[in-house]
Amino acid sequence: MVCPKVNLNRLHGNYFINQIITGHGAIAIYQHKFFSSSQVCNCGKEVEDRDHIIFKCELWKEIRGKYFLITLRTSISSNSNKQVRLE
Repeated sequence: MVCPKVNLNRLHGNYFINQIITGHGAIAIYQHKFFSSSQVCNCGKEVEDRDHIIFKCELWKEIRGKYFLITLRTSISSNSNKQVRLE
């Protein structure tokens, strides 16, 4: 048996957030690989990759403040002493 017990407390998911975290899905740089579409973000400032979405994009500012700040603080505090400032 590969996994005798599943811990349901760790199961969290959001379709769009999972795409951003993995870098796969409806992200311009990923879509460009398959459809030759533009790599530029809808904000028009630079290539839309997961770093742009998580750290820089104005279109994701509200979601970044609500979700990623908590996730990054948790991840960073448990894995290293680095601090990340999200604008």
